[in-house]
Amino acid sequence: MHPEQRRQQTYSGSLKMFHQNIFNMKEGIRQSIKDNGIAIIENALLPDIAEDLYRDLNATSAWKRQEMTENEGSKRAFKYSRDYIELDYNHAPQSLTLLKEYLRGETSRNFISYISSLPCLWFNGSAARLRPGDSIGLHNDDVDITRTIGFNYYLNKGWEPDWGGEFILMNPHVEVKPTFNTLNLFRVSKTSHHKVNEINAQAKNGRLAISGWFRSAKPKTYALNVKNLKT
Repeated sequence: MHPEQRRQQTYSGSLKMFHQNIFNMKEGIRQSIKDNGIAIIENALLPDIAEDLYRDLNATSAWKRQEMTENEGSKRAFKYSRDYIELDYNHAPQSLTLLKEYLRGETSRNFISYISSLPCLWFNGSAARLRPGDSIGLHNDDVDITRTIGFNYYLNKGWEPDWGGEFILMNPHVEVKPTFNTLNLFRVSKTSHHKVNEINAQAKNGRLAISGWFRSAKPKTYALNVKNLKT
């Protein structure tokens, strides 16, 4: 499908990006989030959507570098290093913008609200590329009380087990391999600490992911942040 057709369908609400598998498995996903605080879903998006995202994120020059040490900023700061593209960045690839619009749409928000039993009224996030030596240190996402469900979607073809980059949820201990078209959804709580293991030197490709949060409300700073991203 041509990108402009996808855009028109997104605005009309008729575009589908989640694979039908997700809707077919909704009760199992809901039970997993209830019991374990996390659900891992393979083949999460329609194949052509996943391929478009994979192609565009590998081709784009919109990446920016971001690094932070543990002693930088607030007391809850953690060490991380990555390349990133904010979903609201005006130079983001079109496939990424379309995914953002889909996740903010009523169909997606209602579905995530159902499987999580939590309010999901907004979505924001970013694409991330982790290169050899990069990692995301142990942290929790509950610094913002509007975050209800964490979203991590992976776009890595042929990712080898010894390359690292696993998403680790600490309690309960769950390890998620960042394999192509796999999504994990986890409940943000006081105990949802997690990290991403370091990318090993033998990794032939950067680890691609799209991560963010469904929220119970739009952040108050959203309009200002979007204005800054577009200047």
